This record gives sequence, C-alpha cells and structure tokens, in this order.
Amino acid sequence: MLKSSIKEVESVWLELAKLREQKLDSAALYEQTKALLGNDAGFSAKSLQKSAKQVEELNWIMDEMFGQGAQEEQRFVEELRKELKPIADRILAQKMKDAARKVELTSVAEKTEQVPIAIKTKVRKTKKSDKSAQSSSSHKKTSYDPFPLFEMVALTKVCKEMTSSEGKMIYQVLTNTHTFFTLLNKMESSFKPGVGLENELEQDLAKSKTTHEFLKNFAKLKFLPHGYYSNNNSPFDYNEAKRRFDVPLGIEKQLKLSASSTGSPLEVYRRLIRVLLGFDDPKTLTTIMPMQILSILEEDFMLKSQDRRTVEEGLQKT
Repeated sequence: MLKSSIKEVESVWLELAKLREQKLDSAALYEQTKALLGNDAGFSAKSLQKSAKQVEELNWIMDEMFGQGAQEEQRFVEELRKELKPIADRILAQKMKDAARKVELTSVAEKTEQVPIAIKTKVRKTKKSDKSAQSSSSHKKTSYDPFPLFEMVALTKVCKEMTSSEGKMIYQVLTNTHTFFTLLNKMESSFKPGVGLENELEQDLAKSKTTHEFLKNFAKLKFLPHGYYSNNNSPFDYNEAKRRFDVPLGIEKQLKLSASSTGSPLEVYRRLIRVLLGFDDPKTLTTIMPMQILSILEEDFMLKSQDRRTVEEGLQKT
C-alpha cells in the first residue's frame, strides 16, 4: 500500500522534473505544473479517496499491532502467569521442605551415630551379660508396632543402614511408633462431632517435611466429618464408645471396606507403613486418602526401588 503511494508520487515528481528541464520561464512553468497536477480532476479525487482509504487501513493495522492486539497479548500473559503461580508456589514449598528435611536428617544422623556408643559402654562384661541384654532389648515391642517382633527387628536393622532420606525417615518412624497413637488419643478425648477442619488438615499433610510428621498429620484426618471414608460428601456418625466413625453396611460394601482393613487406627497405621515400605500398592489407600495427598506420600516418603529390594532381602534372612 505504501509502495503504491510512493510510486504515484514518484511519477508526478518525474513529470515535474521534465518540465524544469525544458527551461521555461516562471509563468509558463507554473501553468504547465498546474495543468499537470489538475488535468484529471476525477483521477485526483479518486486518488485522494484511495489515499484516505489506505490511511484508514494503515490506522487499523497499527491499532491491531499496538492497540487491541497488544492488550489481548497482555491479557494472555496475565492469565498464563496466574496458571503458573500454583506451580511456582509448589516448587518453592518443595525447596523449603527439602532444606528443612536436610537439617532434620543431619540431626537424626548425629543421634543415630551416638546410640551404638552408648550401648557399647553399657554392654561388655561377659557373654552372659550380652545374651541378657539382647533378650531384654528383644522384648521392647510395644502394642503399637505394626508388625510382629521378628519383623520389626529385621526392618529397623535394615532401615538403620540406609543412606537415602526416605530410609532414614522410615527408620525414625519404626523406632517411634507410639507417637501416632499418642497424638490420636489426645485428640479423640476432645473430639466434637460436626466440627470439621478438612482444608486445614489436608494442607498440613501437603506441607509435611518428614515421614514421621506426615503420619502424625494423617492421624488428625480421623477428625474430618467423614472420618476415614468419603462417599459423595455424606458425613458419617461418630461412635464415641468405639471412638470411630460408623459406616453403613451398604456404603461399606460399595467401597469394598471391611472391619479388618479399616476398623481401627492400628490397622490403618499398619496399611500406611506397608505402603511406605513398598509391601502394598499405594492405590490400596485410595479409600482413606485423597489422591493429591496419596501422590505426595508416594513421591516424597515411600521407599524407592533400591531400598525396597534391600528390605525384601533383609526379611528373607529372618
């Protein structure tokens, strides 16, 4: 469009240049120039109309490039920034979680390094005393342990030697199984039916820095309006005598639940530990745990494949 306009101006300019080359006097040059520019009034009007239209089109193009088009692109950038903000927050939270976990694992490593030294100072007198010490330590199984005594001994021994963060954290869990239930008992004594903290509790779970903290936060989930179960957001009645939520038989059958698998906190705790150790598929927890939380458990706290093989080999030796 601009090129066409320039060519038209150029052609007129060349004609005027030819007139000047004829070396006419001023009056004759003026008349010839006037005749050249005005000899076709229709053409001039048409050219003017065409130029006006071209200017209008140029204005429209400029508006699209720098006006409305730029606003649309700016709006798109803002929407994209809003969509990416949760991802950026998640990355930042993960970085903070990793940093806190490193600090905690360092303190845990220092504590575990001190334990064998204390044992060596106590036990060293005779073989008889060694046997008595071993027998006394072997009877330290608590009522909260999720596995039989011989399995607990083998698991703690294997996990203690692990160097991964998941292995070190599960070792802390296996040696402190009572804390899950201590917290639960304290909260159950002050439970108020109808008062739910679902959003807050799920946020606490998502922010858990260690396996130990994750399990303690999951213990609080027992105090959601739906208990361990969820079916179309239908709340279940809380049985104060049994200290658990009553599930109608129809819903229990629909969700494929049974008293043996979800009936008590200890059984649920055992299921959680089995998944963390890699004994069971994480999908077995979908009836008691939101999918988003389950993915965090699987990604951040469940033993990786190498550690799971180490656990299997350790149990085979028992």
